[in-house]
Amino acid sequence: MNQRETIHERISETRKDKNLSQKKLCRIAGITTTQLSSIENGITENVSSDVLIKLAIALDVSTDYLLCLTELNSPKNYESGQLGLSEGAVRAIVNRKADVNVLNTLMENQKFHEVLRLINAFFTDTIKAGIMARNELIDFATSSLGDYAKDNPDKKIEIQNDIRLMKTSKLGEHEAVNIPL
Repeated sequence: MNQRETIHERISETRKDKNLSQKKLCRIAGITTTQLSSIENGITENVSSDVLIKLAIALDVSTDYLLCLTELNSPKNYESGQLGLSEGAVRAIVNRKADVNVLNTLMENQKFHEVLRLINAFFTDTIKAGIMARNELIDFATSSLGDYAKDNPDKKIEIQNDIRLMKTSKLGEHEAVNIPL
């Protein structure tokens, strides 16, 4: 963080980074252009908390960011519903029952969406359903091969070996749950 940066500079830079004119930011925040101009030019030394909050909301940043207390510019206060987290998940994070460093590393990883897809498939039994459908295909194929063996007795031994091999590749319902992803 730039130690010399002030709230006035931070507000001005953030507004410009978001491609907002002073007039448009004032309209969004519900403050006057005179107020904003005075703040950005350092004329207003102490920005009131209500104006600071309005600007933070309009700029979609945290008040701590505008106050130069952090470099993290995303709003800090979210309702758990906005994050899509259950109350139990939020409680686990806040009470440090979940390793925040691991969560950050995981969530920032490029393959995180793939991990979520696999976890979702596990919990919704999608993988299990796919394996059970595969087993049904094996049953269908082996019964068809059985019919073929009756019509072709000279290939019966070879077909029976193929049927045995195919049946050994089937997985039980409970085995499907324990497949390593």
